[in-house]
Formats: sequence, C-alpha cells, structure tokens
Amino acid sequence: MEKEYLTSKELAKRWGYERQTLANWRSQGKGPRFIRIYGRILYAMKDIIQFESARSSNQLSEHD
Repeated sequence: MEKEYLTSKELAKRWGYERQTLANWRSQGKGPRFIRIYGRILYAMKDIIQFESARSSNQLSEHD
C-alpha cells in the first residue's frame, strides 16, 4: 500500500534531490503543493503524482 503523504526527506530520495532543493522550491513557490503540520512538511502523493505528470508532459512537448 502506497503512503498517502511523504516527508521532504522521502520526496528528496524519490526524486534523487537534496532536501535543500525542496526547501528552495517551497520558498520560491515552486514544486508540488505541501502542508505544514506541527512544523513538519508533508507532500500528498496525489500532488506529487500530479506534479510528476505535468513535468513529464511538459518535457515531452518541449521536444516535439
């Protein structure tokens, strides 16, 4: 069963990025939506998948 939310650490590992990259994106208003609960940053899997799909579609259309 897939998790409903990922932490910054888990998302960074999924994408092969540093956690600081995700922090930079958050401060710049980039990247997938996130929520902050008691100081923890969480990303909903549905938002991660949507973000990944949009990026894949954009990359494909740029090469056409």
